[in-house]
Amino acid sequence: MSTVSYHFDIELVDLWMFLFGRKHCLRCGGRLRRRWEKVSRGSGMSWELHGASLKGTYGDRYDVKPFYDCRACGLSYTLGQLRQREPGEANPGPVAGDIRKRTATRGMAAKVTLVAAVAAGAWLAFNPPGRFGPSCFGYTAYNSIPRPVTDLQIRSDGKLRYVRKTHDLGLAQVAWLLEPRPDVLVVSIGWSSVVQVRPELTSLPDVEVRILPTGAALDAFNSLTLAGRAVAIHVHSTC
Repeated sequence: MSTVSYHFDIELVDLWMFLFGRKHCLRCGGRLRRRWEKVSRGSGMSWELHGASLKGTYGDRYDVKPFYDCRACGLSYTLGQLRQREPGEANPGPVAGDIRKRTATRGMAAKVTLVAAVAAGAWLAFNPPGRFGPSCFGYTAYNSIPRPVTDLQIRSDGKLRYVRKTHDLGLAQVAWLLEPRPDVLVVSIGWSSVVQVRPELTSLPDVEVRILPTGAALDAFNSLTLAGRAVAIHVHSTC
């Protein structure tokens, strides 16, 4: 049966440095990270002394040696170099490659984060909470959330619901908007003013009713809300 054996390549004079020595980069002073490098010695017999008996096994043999890498400088040190305070060497191995990859990945992540933060800031600037943002036919942005195609109603207490489209709007369709009683009820009649409003809705006790095309209705809602008025709105998002 084939086995794998490892020989740890640490010289006796380096044992103190391995166990207790200060492992910092000789260039920048940064803390070093230990890495084990494995070198194949081919296949063959490995012998171990067990008490008075000698036990041999056949298999793959490897020398394993510790190296110490500086992430900041990309240098790699052996125990002997650290013990003798000798300059390190550029590390072309996997760790140096990982450092470059991680640096590039972090740089890209930072750029993506910055772009996302700028985009989010711009979105919130044009789509503030509690108000309508830029909207058009079939698309309404309210409370920083895009709401395509659907019609919606918003009460003066801030509650929102989606409603079925209709081109014939009467008191029954907006009764939900009147509890609690708003100061102003804004009724949008579509971007092309196609919605027909029944006469019963044009005059409500103690409520000012404004019947406007959708674009003007959204602007009126924003203005009245900023002025501190209690406003409810029915939004027809299409024709």
